[in-house]
Parts: sequence; C-alpha cells; structure tokens
Amino acid sequence: MEEITNKNVLKILENDYEECQLDYVILSNDVEYEHEISHKKAVIAFFDIIAKRHRVGNRLDYGSFSLDEDKMICRLYSVEEFFSENGSKFGDMTYWFAFHNPPYSTPYTVDDFRRINNMLFSDSIEIYLWNDDFSDYFDDGKEWWGTALWSIYDYKKNRFVIIGASLTD
Repeated sequence: MEEITNKNVLKILENDYEECQLDYVILSNDVEYEHEISHKKAVIAFFDIIAKRHRVGNRLDYGSFSLDEDKMICRLYSVEEFFSENGSKFGDMTYWFAFHNPPYSTPYTVDDFRRINNMLFSDSIEIYLWNDDFSDYFDDGKEWWGTALWSIYDYKKNRFVIIGASLTD
C-alpha cells in the first residue's frame, strides 16, 4: 500500500480545510482485497504515514506512535451510521461529531462535511471501526474529548481512506 498524494482531494483538504483536526490518509490498494486483513494493513500504514507529518490532530511535531498489533480489534461499521449527521451516540464517536465538534471550533458546516465525503468516497464502500487500545496515538483523546479510527475501503476506487480522531485541548 502506498499513500496517494497526487489527488485533488488532498490538495483541497490541505488548502480549503486546513483547520480540520482529523487525520486523513488515502492509500492505494495494489493487492487482492481481503476485508479485515486488508483493513488492518491499511491502519498500520496510516500510523507510519502520520508519524512523518508535521501536524497530527491538533498537535505539532508529534513524532512516532507505538503500535501493538495483537491488541488491534475492529468491527464492521454501517455506512448509514458513518455518514449520519447526528451527534455521538453512547459508546461510539460519530464521524460527523469528530469533524464538526473538535476541542477547538472550526468554521466548517454540514455542506463542507458532504463536500469532503463526495470527493473521498463512491457509493460502494466497506467500513471498519477500530478500538483505541493498541496505540498511544489515542492518548490525547482519551483525556476527555474522545477517539475514533475508521478504515474505509472503496470498491470502485480500489483504495482505502483512513480517518483518525484523537484530540485534546
């Protein structure tokens, strides 16, 4: 898997949504798709990639992250729930909540949320929601705001989008 860096969607995320505090990584898929196995590989690649970024979440120069693959647990997550524009339900942070309600407010609206998702995803995706016990990436969010990590495979685009959320004040 390789990070896709030459797509317009990345330029739009970087330029038009620079205050967004979620971590997005887009990965090509160059092997046969194996559902959970492939998602796990994509999540591991996500951590390698974000460790090299200047900003992760709402922190600068974070550095590398620990990762315990034996503690990685995921479950299928419904497309409807993923794109729901309602707040967090007990137990799971929703993608909308993570996008719209970070610790420090952003100027983004539901129209921005929809625009980003229309650029990132086709109508043929499979989503996994991951636990937050396998990496210190989640430590900031565990303080109070919350954590989430979704891996999304797009069948039509043959790529993964990994979205991480772990923020602090």
